[in-house]
Amino acid sequence: MEGEALQVQGRAFEGGVGYWELGAWKPLSLSARQRARLRKEVLLAGEDWPYDPPRKEMRDKRKGTNKMPQMLLDYKKRRWEKKMKAEETEKD
Repeated sequence: MEGEALQVQGRAFEGGVGYWELGAWKPLSLSARQRARLRKEVLLAGEDWPYDPPRKEMRDKRKGTNKMPQMLLDYKKRRWEKKMKAEETEKD
C-alpha cells in the first residue's frame, strides 16, 4: 500500500484535483474516495500532505452572546405585556 501511495504521490498531483499539461486540463485519474484513502495512508505513515487548502482561523466567541441576557429579558417583558393586554381586553 505505501509503495502505491508513494507512486501516485510522485505523479503530477497538484492540488489533488487535476493539472495543466501543454495548455490542456488533465483531470486526476483518482476518485475522491481513492484520494482520501491515499491522504490517510500518507498521514498515517508520518509524512506531510501538502495538498490540503489552508484553513481559516476559528473564532472564539459567537456574535450575540454578550447581548443574550438582555435580549431574553426584553422577550419575557414583551410576552408579559402582551399577556396583560389580552387579559384587559377580555375583562372589557
